Amino acid sequence: MTLEPLVPGLFGPVPSGRIIGMVVVGRPIARMLPQDGTVGEILRFVLDRPMPHHTASHVLRVTAELFAKRPRADHLISYHDRSLHTGCIYKKAGFRKDGVSRAGTRRGSWGTRPNREQAMSSEETSKRRWRLDVTDVLAGLSERARILAA
Repeated sequence: MTLEPLVPGLFGPVPSGRIIGMVVVGRPIARMLPQDGTVGEILRFVLDRPMPHHTASHVLRVTAELFAKRPRADHLISYHDRSLHTGCIYKKAGFRKDGVSRAGTRRGSWGTRPNREQAMSSEETSKRRWRLDVTDVLAGLSERARILAA
């Protein structure tokens, strides 16, 4: 199955156009990271089931390629819950480990406000941050173009 972007962040098998997933990229949630558009954070990522092996990492890579085309793009980040996932999709997509958040460090978090209780707060576990530099993405694109031209 060949996946191509239908519109930025929406992917579907060609030619049916059936939406099989969604990626939402926005400004970083962490206040200390640049908010000027140079850094993008994958805020939501979902794929329909069942999908062929490596589909998730492929969609992440295509998302990174779309983000890299932005004029001031520098790098793309994402987080995964270390208690539920290994992060292998990020590694396969070319992301590098970029630190770990500490569990329960946010003040005024969602679960501490009235009428906003959650069954299990995602803030109770630490998160791994992954980073993909735009220069790495662009180098991969130019290498692919060179191979195709040969």
